Amino acid sequence: MRPSLVSATPTLHSRRAALRGGSLVLALAAGVERGTAQEATPGTTGAATGAVFVHTFSSGNLFKTQGSGPGLPPYTLYLRDAGDRTLFFAERPEAAIGVVPTNRFVDELATGDQLTAVLVAPPADISGVVEETESVWVIALSDWGVGEDPGELTYQGSLVPPAEAEERFGVTSAPEPTWQNTGAGYFFIFGVPETGVVESEALRLMLG
Repeated sequence: MRPSLVSATPTLHSRRAALRGGSLVLALAAGVERGTAQEATPGTTGAATGAVFVHTFSSGNLFKTQGSGPGLPPYTLYLRDAGDRTLFFAERPEAAIGVVPTNRFVDELATGDQLTAVLVAPPADISGVVEETESVWVIALSDWGVGEDPGELTYQGSLVPPAEAEERFGVTSAPEPTWQNTGAGYFFIFGVPETGVVESEALRLMLG
């Protein structure tokens, strides 16, 4: 049996309150209505299905994809030391939060899904010095996979234009980088209609 994961639909007021509070993570969590609900697949109940999944990681690299082959995604993202569990949360109608094994989750993401991700992390310079404030990049995903090293994940796609990122998530995107190192951060994935991880491998906490 697959977990039933559905999209959250908080009020616009709560999203604005989070933005005024200055927390990018809270703003994204409160912006699920515009992110997930627009992308999710209608379920049998008429409500949009899907959930928000969140990787944590210790460092990352976002850069223009190397190579000259046809059809290459414009950008590549490496996440290092990603947690071995990925957090998910869903509000309606299940009202649940939980975790799933990261590698299984990434391996079983369907390539036909229209996924959008939001990278939230402080930029770092070439020597590894990390800035104090976080930046945001919104990515329309087209490819992904688990790396050879433990905790390494690779995602590829195109950067969403700043105006669209502002409209959907209420955040200001950082400039497009040629190569950008980051410190520890969060990688939010929106638009996942379901996960192939079986019930026994997902821990869910019902919120009543």
